[in-house]
Formats: sequence, C-alpha cells, structure tokens
Amino acid sequence: MEPSGPVYVGKARVETIEAASGKSLESNAGDISFSKDGALIVETSAAYTVPSDRQNYLRMNLVKSEDLQNGHGGELPSFALPTVSLQATGPYERSYDNFNGIRAASGFAQLPDGRLITANADDTSTTTMLQVSPDWDKSEIFKRIDGAEPIYSERIDKSERDQNWCTKLSPGGEAGWDDLNSASWCLKDGNTPEQIWYRYHRLWNTQVADMAGDFSYTPTLSVRKNVIDRNSPDDQFELTASFGDVKETATTTGTETGLQSEYAGPLPVTAGTSVTVSEKLTTGGDIGSAYAPRLQCVNGNGETVVDAGTDALNIQGDTASHTFQVPKAVKSGLDLTCTFTNGKPRHSLRVVKLDADTSTRLPGATLRLWRDVNGDGQLQENTDELVVTNSEQRVPDADDGRVLTPEDGVVVFPGLPDGKYLIEEVSAPEGFVIRDPERVEISGGDRSICFFNYHKRFQFTVTKVDADTWAPLPGAELELWRDSDGDGNFRPEQGYDNPVYPDSLRPIYGNASTKVVTDEQGAFTWRGLEKGQYWLTETKAPDGFKTIEKPVSVVITDKDVEIMLPNERMRGTIKFEKRAAEGDRPLLGGSQWRLTYPQDMGGPQTSVQFEDCVEAPCTGPDTDPTPGVLQVTDLPLGTYWLQETKAPSGYQLDSSSREITLGSDEPFALTGDQAILNEQRTGPALPLSGGIGRDIFRLAGGGTLLVALTVSLIMLGRRLKEKLG
Repeated sequence: MEPSGPVYVGKARVETIEAASGKSLESNAGDISFSKDGALIVETSAAYTVPSDRQNYLRMNLVKSEDLQNGHGGELPSFALPTVSLQATGPYERSYDNFNGIRAASGFAQLPDGRLITANADDTSTTTMLQVSPDWDKSEIFKRIDGAEPIYSERIDKSERDQNWCTKLSPGGEAGWDDLNSASWCLKDGNTPEQIWYRYHRLWNTQVADMAGDFSYTPTLSVRKNVIDRNSPDDQFELTASFGDVKETATTTGTETGLQSEYAGPLPVTAGTSVTVSEKLTTGGDIGSAYAPRLQCVNGNGETVVDAGTDALNIQGDTASHTFQVPKAVKSGLDLTCTFTNGKPRHSLRVVKLDADTSTRLPGATLRLWRDVNGDGQLQENTDELVVTNSEQRVPDADDGRVLTPEDGVVVFPGLPDGKYLIEEVSAPEGFVIRDPERVEISGGDRSICFFNYHKRFQFTVTKVDADTWAPLPGAELELWRDSDGDGNFRPEQGYDNPVYPDSLRPIYGNASTKVVTDEQGAFTWRGLEKGQYWLTETKAPDGFKTIEKPVSVVITDKDVEIMLPNERMRGTIKFEKRAAEGDRPLLGGSQWRLTYPQDMGGPQTSVQFEDCVEAPCTGPDTDPTPGVLQVTDLPLGTYWLQETKAPSGYQLDSSSREITLGSDEPFALTGDQAILNEQRTGPALPLSGGIGRDIFRLAGGGTLLVALTVSLIMLGRRLKEKLG
C-alpha cells in the first residue's frame, strides 16, 4: 500500500514516509500506539529483499499529548527517534525460499523496563533477530525457536566460528566498517555457507524481539527550571538528564521568571535505572549560595517522587545534581518531570570590625545575625529569626550561629536572601564597648559594612515636655554641640564648638545631618559621647510652642545624663470692638461676654464670663480700659467661640457665636470695619395727634427727663467727691 500523504489522528498531523524511490517490495506504515499520558507513537517502515542496494528503514515519531490537545489542523511538532537502517551489503549468490532477508517491522510494543520492541520474521519456524542494547557498545544476534526462550550468543573472537548459527565480529573488523558508531554482524543459516552482511545505526533504548502483542508503558524523564528571580539578568541554567553515557541537555534563555520554556528531555528511561538530573549556573559561581536550589520530581499522577532541598543536593561549585532510581513501571503516571526551583537570589554580608578611633581592625568580637521579621530595626528574640549560616568564621560546635572575627576583623555571612537584618554583637573585643544591634538591608546584591567599636563612652537623653502639662512633645528639632575648646562659652560661629552626630559609634556617610527630631515620647538619645561639656540648642520647637532661644549647658562626667526640657506654649490675643450700627458707629461700652476655650488645651472645654472694662485699672480678662474696646491676652493657640451675653444699655443683644482661631502669637482682631455691631433698641410709640393731651405728655416727659438728669448729676458728684477724698 503506497503512502497516502499526511494523515490526521485527532488533531495531530502525521507525515508518512515514502520508501526510497518508491520501490519498496514490502512496507508497513500503519502501526500506532498511545502512551498512558496520551502521547501518540507512530511507526513507519519499509524493506527490500536481498540482494538490493536500497536502504531499509524503521522510523518512530512521537507526538506529545499537549501538542495533540493544542493542535488545530496545522502541522504539529514531533519527537522523532533516530532511524534504524538495515542495509544489504555483502555477497549474495542465491536466495532460499524460506529466507528472504530481514523484512520490515510488522509491529512494535513497549516493555515495562522501557525497551522498544519490533519484530522481523522470515518464512521459517526459526526467526533470526537483531538486538541493540541501551549502552550501544554491545549487541547480539540470537535466534528464537517457536515456543522457546531466546538463545543468546556468547561474545567470541572474530576468528572463532559457531557453525550452528552465527559468526560474531567486532566493530571495524574484517567484515566491518571504519565508522565505530556502526557495527558489523554475520547472519548465517547453519546449513548455508553463504554470508549476508547488514549494518545498523543506533536507536534509543531499543531491542528487536519477537512480537508479543502486548502493551505496556515506558517512563520518560524531563528536567525543567523554575526561576523565582535572578541575581543577574545574564544568569542562565544548563539542565541535564542522564544515565550512563546517554544524556539530554537544554539551556535557559532570556530574563523571564517562572517556569522556563526550555527543558531537557523527554528521555526514555528504563524502570529501575539510576538517573542523574542536574542544573549548572552558566555564568559560574557557587550555585548553592547564590540560589539555594531545591529539586522536586513528580510523576504523571501528581505524586512527588523526589523532594530534595539544598542540603540534600550534591552541590559542586556552579552545579547542583541529584541521582535516583526510576520507579518501577506501573500502568499509570510513569512520566517523570523534575523541576529545579531556585529560592530568592542569595547574597553575602561582609562585616568588618574596626576601632572607631584608629580604624584598626579588631579580632575577638562575637557576632550573630538575625532576620528583622517585622522590619522595626529592634532586636526581639521572640519574633526575629536567628540566621545560622555556613560561615567560615563560625564558632566551632556553636548551634546559635555565632561567628568570631579573626585577626583581619572580617566575617562573612553567605547565602542570604534579600531582606532586613540585624547584626548582634554578643561580646566585644577586650577593652571595647558592646555595640547596639546594627541594622542592614540586603537588596539585589552583596553588602559590606564597617562595624565600629568604641572605648567606654556615654549617652545623653533629652525629653521635651509641655511646660503646662508635662506631656511629651514629639517633633522638636535639636542639635548638640561639643565645647571643643573647653572655655565654657557657646561659640559655634567662630568654629570653636562643633556639632555632634546622633551616634558617634556609627560611621558617617555623605552629608549626614547633626540635627535630630524627638520621637513620639518626646525623647532623643545621643550615643558614644566622650566626657566633657556640651551645648544643646533647639532649632525648631514643636508646633504651637515657643522655641528655646538660649543654649542649654550639658556636662558629662562619668555616667549617662538624662534631662527634661520644657517648652512653653505660644500665646495669642483676641481684640474686638463693640460699636453702634447707626450713624458714625460710636463705641459702645458696658457689654458682657462668654469666651469658650477649646478642648485641646490640656483639659476639658471651659467657658469664661467677662465684661467690658471701661476704666483703668482692668482686673478681668479684658485688659483694655477703653469702653467698647475689649482685649483678652495670653491665650493658648487654638480655636475659641465668642458670644455676647449682655448688650450695651439701649441696644439689642447679638447672641450669635463667633469662631475665632489663634494660629500664631499675632493678635486676632475684629476692629474697624470688622467690629461687632449692635442695633439700637426701639421704645413704645407716643401719640402725635396734637391738642392738650400731646402737650401734657410733652411737659410730663420733659419734667421726668429733667428730674432724672438732676439725680444723675447728684450721684456723679458724690462718686467724684468720694474718689477724690
């Protein structure tokens, strides 16, 4: 049957293979099989009877299950196994009716151990077979008698003959070729003196045997790479799957993270075979410290066959590998996928211990490294994680990660992922003070820091408080100066006194500022101070408070110093005028008011009643003796409400509440056009119709007014007389 061109199996397009020149005498091109995971295997073969110079062939095509599922009628990629070719090459005088040479394979199957089985038969009851073993270096010819087990040949010298059935020659022998990738075999019927020579080429893990007609499953092995991140965009990984001299390799490309598209395999393997999978960092370096790889192998059922962390892998420089046996074949889930996953990129932290005064390197310091779990920069042993590394300076037999600085004062913590860390000094070099934990962050690369030690030093703590309530004041900006010339005078402008950095125990980099800000507790501490006199200055007070203008003297003798430094609140003034709404809007004295204090003045909301002071001296809240002009001073900054409780005589009450905000020590004024106005109160209407009644009211009214004026003058005279004595 001639090939019919491309055929479709499901969604897979399978190319048939034509025999050479279309002159095959026999051909089989229809054998297919499916593996357990759904991969399609297609076998194509053709054969020629002897004598012929045509090449017989056997070809296997593998179409992966995912390619079948994703196909849409177009040509799909396939995994083509190498071709086995059987070629007639030797002399031929006559053929026998019962022996036409090796024919095309009439079928194939797979054994549980992973071997591919094909059958070649002659017309007799005795079948001559060719076996190719997995290691390629040895092959045998055997014959099978009907119903009997195969009888294998012994390895014999090329000059020896087994007249019963075969002569065996080594590759490159008198009947062979110089190509050592091929081998020559003598196939001989026991009753026939003629010899027929055939050449074969390698085929992956195959054996030619009698067709049993059964079906089994062959494991395959693939190696993949899951990249979480890269230390460098140039970092790539060479993946390898191997057993014996057989191996498959692939190298990742690009800079994408996640599961890489390149993978090694699939490699057909024999169940029970010892296989090795590995990954190599192509740019060199220690892959264990740089990436801390781990390996997981999963079968087709999702079951984990291998789960090896970094410590379980064989790490040699830039290569991590693991060797294991392929699980025994069963009829499901045989295919193995091994994935190397790197953790976050790993880096090293180099710590150099130095004398802060001389920069001499210090041996003898004991350090530990912690991961700052909550990132607050404070060492908390109950929450932070102790880091135990394979540092070369690790203290022998210490299980708490302690390292000891050697003579050069340098320790290295390797294999650290990105994150925040704390360096704890467990013990300082002799004669030096133990340092507070040093914060350090590793991000995207190795770090190197200097860790300074000082001889005995002191610290100075200041706490800023409210002068009224003694509540702590955060946000005060301060600066500490050293009285460098020791004259007891603060003279920073002449350069005699110098500012002090917040922590003299730490190295200073770049344009570090000497100004500090008090924390939520109103405090700040300077560390590493020598004995002597210092000056504390306030460059900015907390909001709403007055700045302390004069420097404060601080003297350190033989112990730490703590002081409390109060700030007074800034005070404001409210000034307003009371005027008539009519005419020239004259000032109106005699009004009374309520001023409500805000709740943020250190206590509950409070209201104060006061009245217009109309003559000096003023003893109440109103400090201005001018009638109609009211001024309240020394008020804390904030928001107030002002309300009139009694209007000037003859005027209507304005009971509206006015909101007043004091934001600085500048007076808040409601004067001039902004003055508070009162409408004049209107009296009862008088009859104006004329006549006697009108005149009586006029006279009566005039008399009453005169009497009232006379009484007022008498009273005023008495008061003046009493006042003047």
